[in-house]
This record gives sequence, C-alpha cells and structure tokens, in this order.
Amino acid sequence: MKKFNMMVAKPYLDKQSGQTKTKWVKIGSAVEMAGNDGQMKTFGDVDALPTGGWWDGSFQLFEADQQQGQQPQQNNYNTNQQQPQPAYDLSANGGYGNRQR
Repeated sequence: MKKFNMMVAKPYLDKQSGQTKTKWVKIGSAVEMAGNDGQMKTFGDVDALPTGGWWDGSFQLFEADQQQGQQPQQNNYNTNQQQPQPAYDLSANGGYGNRQR
C-alpha cells in the first residue's frame, strides 16, 4: 500500500524578486492498494478545497514518504529547493489518472 498527499499549487508573488513562485498546499490524502480483482486502485479523502480564483480545479498526488526532506512544508515559501515529481497528475492538462512513472 502506498500513501499519497493530495496537493494544489498556489502561485504567489515574491516581493523581493518580483517573480511568481509556487506554494504547495495539502488538501487531502490518498492510498493505492490492490482491489479484490487484483488491480491497483487509488482512493482519496479530500479535507478541504481551495475557493480562491487562483485554483483551476487540478491537484497532484505526491508519495507521502517522498515529501520528507524534499517537498517544502505547507507554510514554507522557500521554493528554491528541488521539487519532487508527482506520482499522479490530475490536472486539466494531464487528465484523470495519467500516472507519471
């Protein structure tokens, strides 16, 4: 069983550099496990949905253990760290369930 954090990318303007950067906000969690038919299935639990005009309705799943030490914390605006690639891209461009592996 794999655990995932459901994340949305919130853009913000860095006042020092004037550049638009990204803050990752956790909105829920998901697990991937084998179903009764033997196929892998992903189940999610959404805790909150963003309501701001910045949110386009898409989210990404990052493996929970991948985030430790690599992914910025929810309230950390430091985006100079290398970002891990999402396990699933559920954005409008990626389409539902397009696994990036």
